[in-house]
Amino acid sequence: MSDSKTSSVLDFIGTAFDELASAGVPGFKEAKATLKILRIGGKALGVLHNDQYTKCQQELKKELRELADSKHTDTNHLRILIERFAKVAKESANPIDLCKSQANLVKALREGTDIPFQSKLPDEFAAIINQNVKKLFSSADWDEAIFDKVAAESQKNIEGVKKATGQVINELEYKGSFQEYLDHAVLPANRPGYESRFLYLNDTLSLYGRETEKANIERFLRSEERISVWAICGQGGVGKSKLARHICQTYSEFKFVWLDEDEFSKIAAIQSGYSTDNSVVFICDYADEKGSDLLALIKRINNSEIKKARFLLLSRDENWFPRFVCTNSLQGIGYKQSAKYESLNLSQFELGKEVFGQILDEFQKKYYPEHAAFSPADIDIILNNVNRAVPTNSQNVKANRCLFVLIFADCFLQDSESVLNSLDELLRYFFERSKEHLAHCDEAYTPAMIESGVRLLALATALRGFRLNDNTLPEFMKADITEIKNVFGRNKQKIVSFWNKITDNSFSDDTIHPYEPDLIGEYLFLWQFFDNLMDDEPRKWCEYLIERVENGDNSVEVFINRCAADWPEYGNDRLNFFSFYSRVQQEMHEREAIHA
Repeated sequence: MSDSKTSSVLDFIGTAFDELASAGVPGFKEAKATLKILRIGGKALGVLHNDQYTKCQQELKKELRELADSKHTDTNHLRILIERFAKVAKESANPIDLCKSQANLVKALREGTDIPFQSKLPDEFAAIINQNVKKLFSSADWDEAIFDKVAAESQKNIEGVKKATGQVINELEYKGSFQEYLDHAVLPANRPGYESRFLYLNDTLSLYGRETEKANIERFLRSEERISVWAICGQGGVGKSKLARHICQTYSEFKFVWLDEDEFSKIAAIQSGYSTDNSVVFICDYADEKGSDLLALIKRINNSEIKKARFLLLSRDENWFPRFVCTNSLQGIGYKQSAKYESLNLSQFELGKEVFGQILDEFQKKYYPEHAAFSPADIDIILNNVNRAVPTNSQNVKANRCLFVLIFADCFLQDSESVLNSLDELLRYFFERSKEHLAHCDEAYTPAMIESGVRLLALATALRGFRLNDNTLPEFMKADITEIKNVFGRNKQKIVSFWNKITDNSFSDDTIHPYEPDLIGEYLFLWQFFDNLMDDEPRKWCEYLIERVENGDNSVEVFINRCAADWPEYGNDRLNFFSFYSRVQQEMHEREAIHA
């Protein structure tokens, strides 16, 4: 076979697995690196696609999307299938004939595996290979030694597979220009549901007040500097993200980009074309956790041909922005509202009773229309209880957190004023009411599975989410997952329904995502952990999380630091979570020694 056709074949097969992984088919993301040996062996980088290949690729994408959308109950078998296919293709005397016979391929894929006979995945997997491979080349063109060559090449390059994977994807992915990126960039989607009533993405509730702050941000946006950076800071739940979202929806002459991990990656992939007629505003939430990515992007934009750009950074730490500017020598582009590089601190300015009255009036009308409107006395009760339950911890913290005001209002409208004595009681009530709601949703929702679900949700908040079928999870988490699966057996629809209820409809792709709003998610984690630290489960949590940190999982450490900053009652130590646990361990050992 000619070199160009060999390269096209290998490129095509590699693209097949790329598409399966990109389409979100479970198992393929984990196994994609293994099958990159096909790319390495064929030296497929930079291959030009002919018309025939392009047509086949389009057909393949369509079929893979359909496979990704199908409802499987045995998604773990996909990983087995990929490994099995690589082995079968290598060992087959005539791999092209094997691939062209769907029945023979299904049989070969099942042999030596624990895939049940009733599984449809081997058939679907084989159908994709069968329908597409024979469209691209005939048996006369097939070089029977090709898999041996690929296997030999893969052995030499096995350590470089991950690096090569990134190179291949970078070559094959069309980056486009920066203007094209801006044309397709969108803000985070509106989340109007009842479950999202406390989330900043819920546009059902308007932004009230903050007139001075909005005027200051407008001056920043319209200032004469070509590139400029500023920050909004304040306690969690005070309204930073809501204000930033309002700004995005107000000024149509600017193009807004809401930066998260995916957006940083997309922009980093663009190699050229950084010129646009738009004035661009980059919004970055939790900016203090993304300092290196932000710094690289700011420098890239500053060195580009972009006519005007703004970076509006959100952080709970009022001292982070001046440190970021001075440490990274950004004084020339850091925005000064006064003589110093100060953040716009929302915690310094209370909204006032009149503004809170407007917020609470809209909240009652939207979510409790059957309830009587708030009276001035009702509003006083809510605000006074918020003040008592959430005391300020700094002379610079004068503002009530809007999030807690809404939660107190929700509790008030549920006629549960008895819990309006402390934040602990309020948030306990918030989660207990959710569990009570679950208990009445379905007779199969047992107390044990609800407790398992809440524990897993709390851990997902600390881990930034995890997949239920992740085989690397510790046994105590697998036990909770099994507790839930045992109730429903293989009824995937009921399992998904349960997770959607317990996570407020944020469950997707077998992944439990962090609880939103995040500040409540933090409390859920702390409540599940610290209040029961002497029990076995929380101690297992801590050991697992410490292991993750020791293995370089920065996300866990970032989460714990965020908790320490916003929940000072758990201490101000940078790693207070772990130091607290160490003290508990020491006390336990001392008691055990005395008892012995």
